[in-house]
Amino acid sequence: MTSSTCDVFVIGAGQSAEEIVERCCGKGMRVLVAERKHPGGSCVNFGCTPNKTVIESARLAALARRGAEFGIDIPAVSPDYARVLELAHQKALESREGVAERFGERLVHGHARLAGREGDKIAVEVGDRRYLASRVVLDVGTRSLMPKIDGLETIPCITAENWLYEHTLPRRLVLLGGGYICVEMCQFYRRMGVEEVTVVDTGDQILGREDGDVSKAIQEMLEEEGVRFVLGTKYGEVTATDGGIVLDCGGTPLAADALFVATGRRPNTDDVGLDTLGVDPDERGFVEVDEHLVAAPGLFVTGDARGGPMFTHTAWDDARIVLGAVLEENGHTTDRVVPYAVFVDPPLGRVGMSEKEAKEAGKRFEVLRFDMARNAHADEARETKGFIKVLLEEETDQILGAAYLGAAGADLIHVYSLLMVAGLPASTLREAVITHPTYAEGVQNILL
Repeated sequence: MTSSTCDVFVIGAGQSAEEIVERCCGKGMRVLVAERKHPGGSCVNFGCTPNKTVIESARLAALARRGAEFGIDIPAVSPDYARVLELAHQKALESREGVAERFGERLVHGHARLAGREGDKIAVEVGDRRYLASRVVLDVGTRSLMPKIDGLETIPCITAENWLYEHTLPRRLVLLGGGYICVEMCQFYRRMGVEEVTVVDTGDQILGREDGDVSKAIQEMLEEEGVRFVLGTKYGEVTATDGGIVLDCGGTPLAADALFVATGRRPNTDDVGLDTLGVDPDERGFVEVDEHLVAAPGLFVTGDARGGPMFTHTAWDDARIVLGAVLEENGHTTDRVVPYAVFVDPPLGRVGMSEKEAKEAGKRFEVLRFDMARNAHADEARETKGFIKVLLEEETDQILGAAYLGAAGADLIHVYSLLMVAGLPASTLREAVITHPTYAEGVQNILL
């Protein structure tokens, strides 16, 4: 077995890897990154990049169907599903190739495993090659967590990993799970022309982390487009039929042509040799880390595998935490404000605490609400669905959390996020001058 040394070895070419490799190499370090399949991680290959590409196609189709509202006659709207997927796949390939090009010769192809310690180095094996690194970063991501349902293993399911390659649009589609992936994809498929779209979940509401009013508003929005919800049910047996499936929902059979499973994610930590360093993931596969993302001396874990917020932007920020430790530049930690978005249409932007979390934390706060229908730009653009909601701490005038369900919500949530990061009171925004007519006026008006 051939052997070589390096300063930093990254296992998994996901979102954290790029920044770590670039910055460390810029400091003259020898850095390598191993990837067993495609560089770029879930975001590039089957997540954000292709997902948001097809969502934009679906949004355009939905807007075209509303042409009469704008005085525009559009006789027929016919989404080309195969072409929509082809364009998204091309975007994913372009992004993947860009990542590989940036890694260059530092990219090692193959499945990497930790192989214990040799002195002050950590050993990593990739095939018949052995590397000794001063520090190792585990950036291995997650995969779809398949629920324990009788018969599911015999059914060819659609998942977050393979949806981009399913070129046949079903007439009837069932989606399992009421989380973020599920609500985005159910709207996409419905807008592409799937006649019957049904979301099935064991919980009593979709988007279980969100406040009930936010969840309810999104469900009603999707129901208006023809999506059906079966909530608070048990997953029974699933059986194959001629050209489709039947799912038992608490004793009630539900027939469909295809099944999309989006019931959670499981970290890819079960075959990377963590035991050789004395690291034991929890029962779900997540690795416990400290505020600097250290799981063991010299071993960092970034991205979804470290638990906590599972977003591309948090994985990217994880790189800054690791770099702060490796390059001894700053004290950046996981104590951070993390905004996020759910790309339904209109989108949901979220940051900070929910009402439930604020109450559990013993906070005294006021709940402010502003309906999008009151915003001039929303009215003129015929985008009046949704609302803005802010939790304002009574004693400090600080924003504890916010939800922006409406046009531009995924972008404008960052106004609240920046106030929270800076520790500024809401009065800072109250005293600002906001251009009229814009969606940003609503962000301020809710505080007046």
